[in-house]
Amino acid sequence: MSNCANCGSFACRQGQPEKAPDRCPMHDHEALYKETMAEYQKDEVNNIARHAAIVEAAGYRLWTRLEEIIEFGLRAGVFLSSHLRPGTGKKKVTSIFLI
Repeated sequence: MSNCANCGSFACRQGQPEKAPDRCPMHDHEALYKETMAEYQKDEVNNIARHAAIVEAAGYRLWTRLEEIIEFGLRAGVFLSSHLRPGTGKKKVTSIFLI
């Protein structure tokens, strides 16, 4: 069984599947790997993935989930629209816009 988190070869990140260890899923799922890498090249997907990783690293065990969401929105250029729930005085996010 593969364990990507403990691999250490970074062959997938470097786009060198030939340097991956024998147990690497890139060997058995090459088409899926190529499709996934192509998806990450799209600007919108790359922006979201990159900023999600940055926020996770910066706020790990420091920020609440709400703080992470707000920080992600600010860094990734996402605008959250909200309104007050009737009778509760609490806000509810109703829309997310990329800006």
